[in-house]
This record gives sequence, C-alpha cells and structure tokens, in this order.
Amino acid sequence: MNHKISYLALIKNFKIEIPIIQRDYAQGRKDNKIDEIRNSFIDDIFEALVVKKEPIDFDFIYGYIKKDTNNSDVFIPLDGQQRITTLFLLYIFIANKEDRLEEIKTHLLNFTYKTRYTSRDFCVELVKNGIDFSDYDENEKVSNIILDSSWFFLSWKNDPTIKSMLVMLDTIQSKFSINDEVFSLLIDEQNPPFIFQYIELKDFGLTDDLYIKMNARGKILTDFENFKARLEQHIEKEHSTLLPEFNRNIDNSWTDFFWEFRDSKNSIDTQFYNFFKNIALNNYASKYNSETKYYDYLENLNVLSSNYNVNFGIYKKLDCFDADTILRIIKILNVIKANNKEYVALLNPSILSDAGLFKTLFSRSLTREERLYFYAYTMYISENDNIDGLENWMRVIRNLIESTFYNRDDDFRKSIVSIKKMLPFSGDILNYIINNEITGFLNEQVEEEVIKAKLILINEDWEREIKQIENQGYFKGQISFLLKFSGIKELHDNSGENFKSELTNDFFDSFLNYKNKTELFFNSYGLIPLKDNLIERAILTYGDYTIDKGRNSSFLKNDDRDISWRRFLRNDSKNSFLKELMNNVTLENYEADLKFIINSFKNENSWRYYFIKHSELINACGKNRFFRWGYEGKSILLLENNTTFGYHYEYYSYALCLELIKTFKVDVKYEMNKSVDYMKYISKIKDEKIDISYDTYSGEFQYLVEYKNRSFEIKTQKEVINYLKQENIIYK
Repeated sequence: MNHKISYLALIKNFKIEIPIIQRDYAQGRKDNKIDEIRNSFIDDIFEALVVKKEPIDFDFIYGYIKKDTNNSDVFIPLDGQQRITTLFLLYIFIANKEDRLEEIKTHLLNFTYKTRYTSRDFCVELVKNGIDFSDYDENEKVSNIILDSSWFFLSWKNDPTIKSMLVMLDTIQSKFSINDEVFSLLIDEQNPPFIFQYIELKDFGLTDDLYIKMNARGKILTDFENFKARLEQHIEKEHSTLLPEFNRNIDNSWTDFFWEFRDSKNSIDTQFYNFFKNIALNNYASKYNSETKYYDYLENLNVLSSNYNVNFGIYKKLDCFDADTILRIIKILNVIKANNKEYVALLNPSILSDAGLFKTLFSRSLTREERLYFYAYTMYISENDNIDGLENWMRVIRNLIESTFYNRDDDFRKSIVSIKKMLPFSGDILNYIINNEITGFLNEQVEEEVIKAKLILINEDWEREIKQIENQGYFKGQISFLLKFSGIKELHDNSGENFKSELTNDFFDSFLNYKNKTELFFNSYGLIPLKDNLIERAILTYGDYTIDKGRNSSFLKNDDRDISWRRFLRNDSKNSFLKELMNNVTLENYEADLKFIINSFKNENSWRYYFIKHSELINACGKNRFFRWGYEGKSILLLENNTTFGYHYEYYSYALCLELIKTFKVDVKYEMNKSVDYMKYISKIKDEKIDISYDTYSGEFQYLVEYKNRSFEIKTQKEVINYLKQENIIYK
C-alpha cells in the first residue's frame, strides 16, 4: 500500500542511502534533452513554491527500509533517486542563501550516496561546511564558489554525480536568485511543499538485472517502461515459448493500436499500462474459489484496483500473468483494431459502446461495472475463434450487469466469477442460460434473461421486438414489466416444459401492444416529460406509485438509482398502476386519453386528489420530486431540496393557493418557510391581508383562517372557498 510522505519528513525520519546499484545523478548532465528536463523541473518547483504557494506532488517513490549498525532506519530508494537528490540540493542552496543551514543541517546529513565514496564524501562536506557567499559577487555561480572552497578536493571534479550536482545547483541559483524568503516554506511541517506517494516494497524488491537495464539509459524510466521490462523478464523466465511473439508484437502492431489513442504529449504509456493492469486485475479477481482466503482476496483486489501503479512483484506474487493470460493478451491484441484515433467497434452501440469503453480505459480508472464489461468483452475475444456470438454474449452480460448494484468489491467478485463460469459457452449463451443456473447477479434479472432467451430462440419476430425495446437506451435490457403485463411471465412460471407449446400468438400481440405503449411514455432518457406532468398525474389516479428514499417519498426522476422510473418498473407492487394506465389509453390519442383520465378522478378524500388536479404541486417538489409525510400521514410537505431545512410548501394550503389563482383569477401571496417549526401559509389574497394555514388545530388537521382579528377553523377546501366568497374576497 502507498501513503503520502513529505520530503521534510523523509529526511527527518530516515537516513537516505542511494544504493550502489543506482546510476549516477543525471539531472545535471549537459545535453539538450537533460537541460530541458532540468529547467522544466526547477521551473515547476519555483512556480509551486513561490508563485502559487501550494504543494507539489512528485508522484511515487519506491524503496525499502533496513537497519544500519546503530539500529537506525535507512531508506533505500529503488525509484525516485533523481527527485530526492534534486530536493536535497534545493534545501542546501536555500538554507545557505538565507543563512539558516544550522536549522536543518542534522537532517540533511541523513542523505548520502553509496554509488561512489567521492559522491558520499562530497554530500557530507557540502552540508558540514556549507556555501560561503560572503566573499563573492552576487552574480558568481554557486558551482565556482564550491570549487574554490578549501574543503573541495580537485579529484571530485571527475565524479559524474558531483559534476551533475554542481550544474543543478547553478540552475537552482538562476531561478531562486530572488530576495524573498523561501526557507520557511521548505520547513513548514503543517503545509509541506513537496509530497511523495511512498510505497515500501518490502518483499517485492526489483532485481539487479532490471535496474542495470533501467539505469543504462541514463534517464528516469516511466512507470510503464518499468512494468514492461519486468513483464518481459517474467515471460522469459516463466513462459519462454511465448516471448518471441509477445516481443515481436508489443513493439510493432500493438504499439500501432495504442498509438491511435496517444495523449497530447504523444505518449501511450498510460494506455498500454491501463490495458495490462485491468487484464491482470480481472484475471486475479476471476480466480476466486472455495480455497481462497476471503479477506486476503479483498485486500489484494483493493491493491490491484487502486489508482497508483502497482509494483510488478505484486502481480507476480498473485500470479496475474500466468501462461493462459499471456496467451489471451496476445490473441486479444491481435484481434482489436483502431483507425483515425477511434476504436474499430465490434458491437452495435445500442448494446454497448466498445469504442467508448476503450476510450474510458485509456483515460481513467474503470468502475466495477466497467471492469466487468472489459472482462467479458476481452475474454470472449480470447475464448472464441470468431465474433459471431459476441453481440448476444454482451447483450446478456449488459442486462445482468445493469440490473445489479456494485457497492462493494464482493459484489464485483460474485459477478466476475459467474462470467468466468459462463465463458466457455459464450458463443451460444442463450442455450446455456436456459439450461444452467446463473449466480452472481440479481436473481430477478437472471429469470428475465431465461424467459427472453426462450422467446428469442422461437423466431425472428420475438428476437426483433425484444432486442428493439431492450436497446432503447433507458431500459438497459430490463423489460420484466413487459413480460408481466403481457402475461408471459405468469405463463412461464406455471407451464414448465409446456411453455413453448402454450405460448400462442395472443401473447406476442399483447407483448407488442404494451411495448408500443411503453414507447409512448419512455425514450432513451427515461420518462418523456409531457407538459403538465400528464403521465405522472394519470398514473397517480390508479394508485400511489411513488417510491420512498429515507424519510421522503418521490414522484420519481430518470437518473437516480433509488428513485428512478427504472426502479419503479421493477417494482411489481407499483408498476401495475402503469399497466392499468396503458389499458386505458390508445396509441393514436394517448395525450387526450391522459387528460380524460386525470379529469375523471373525483375522489376528493384521497390525498392524491390535489396532486392530480394541479400539476404545479408536483413541480413544487424540487429536482428530486420529494415530498414528506408528517404526523402519521395527516400532513404533507413539498420539498424544494432533500430536507425540511430548506424552503418548502405545505401541501393543502398551497393547493388552495393554486385553486384560487387558477379558478378565481386572483393574486395570492404564499409564504414558504424553512423548518417544520415555522408555518407555511397564504398571507394575502388580492389586497386583503389574510392568513390561511393548514395544521393541527383543536386536535385535528384542518385549515385555520385568520382575517380582521378573527380566526376560523375550517375542515375542507370547499368550505374555505365558500367563506372567502361570503367575505367578498373572491367572486364566482
């Protein structure tokens, strides 16, 4: 696991020893490319430290801790040497420039090089003696001052690390020649300026051979280059017969593929690494069995799915790149193609945008759902000799994934293990799911897939209609409500092996009828927002279709997991109201039918009455369409936000307000309020000051009218309106 550590904490808490195996310090070498790297690096430090005054994250440093002869902790960096050394030099220069070396000298003496004794001695003497600027012109290079110092040995000039350090010190001097004080920022422990993501490798140390290979290049390798070298080394040692093809492709045709997705700096390291990382993660995740130690598995899964780059030793320990996986990688990358910076899609995008999936893969970490899609897609390619059955396979996988909630890694585990079990039969998935138990997904969706598979295999008419409504976008394969409305689910549950023979054409006609009416109400975004909430109000005439979330109830929205129309369609105790509505509308005049149904609802004793009568009441429930019951279901608050701490209306008094405005054409002022402790009420009708509220009065809920220093308790809206007529406040 990694954790954050500041550079200051690193040099205070550990001795830092650059090991013999590391190359010389290289950021001070004199060539055009290194000059650019060095200057850019110091510019970034200056901007973060002096201009923006915000910390800079130097990414990962890897290494391990050992004990020296004094039992002190010594940090041995295996990656990060260059950055650590540059910061050491920065601290040296700033501390000396501001004459504050003594404050940090003890900590800086913790830093040493073991690559050469000359490098080690130079670092010690530089800290002990400091840099004496007093006798020199302010324009004198710091390197010349050091070379002139009595403690500097002439033989040190030949040490490449020391030569590079002197060049870097000059670069630092050129940038930090300002008079502003910077040292205090360097030693600020509460807001440290330089942060590393520190990973202690412990048992996952890298081999000498690899570091020799790394360091021979004389510059910092990218994370992917480190990974690639380790992977090639692993294949050579463990699966040597696969190495020639792997090496031949990774630097040729596969690079051409990833090159289509290069970033703005023409780098494809992230794209390459994300592909291999997710293959490895999914491979490990899919291996779970009865012998796996559950909590170790979850911990390893957490490590493999983290945002930082995983050390290859972990992949090796968890056997993420076994021979079968290497073979699958070769086959996958030999099949998938890209052109003009776009993935060449193998799927109908109404089922899944595989191009979109790869674009996501190359740009960020995948969600649990996306990892499952990536696993099912790539493993199908590696399992089968052609892609003839890919669409059916991914259609079923999509339907199963989209109906299942992935709140925990354990949910992901169950699904990926199930996909792996189905994989050998992926080319004929429909027949497989009909005859075999499927676990790891929502049971109700599995049952739905079985029924649809049987229907699709009957004839092309069933296949066409089912796939068309499934792929509409919003449903994402979940159409169990249509199977219920049309009587197909009941027939399937009761007929057993006689299902096909008892499935008459009437069932197809019924399915088609409800499908066509569904398309009147829903598009790819969800419920179609007809004017005046016609659909919502019409459904409400048949019953309370709302869904609870916490203390609130919702008239539903399209894009919320808990209070969505998709959730409603899966709820058999609620969706029957939609069926009743569909039974009473026609395809040709459905909007007129909806208005007729709304206007026909006359039950004034139902709490739903005013919601049905006035569309504005649903609009008053805010973006989540929340209302809240109170006092054992005797009062209703219409919430603009999620709680009563925000402004909200009281239902019955606001319904009266709307009735007065719409029916009697008068101006009405309504006072919203925050908190249940403050009244929500009508405060003025036309120019008349009058307060009308709805709350518990005399032990029961009713209206309270306060007018001209008099107050009246009135039970119904009609009685309130009659009173207002008597007082000549309204006319009709």
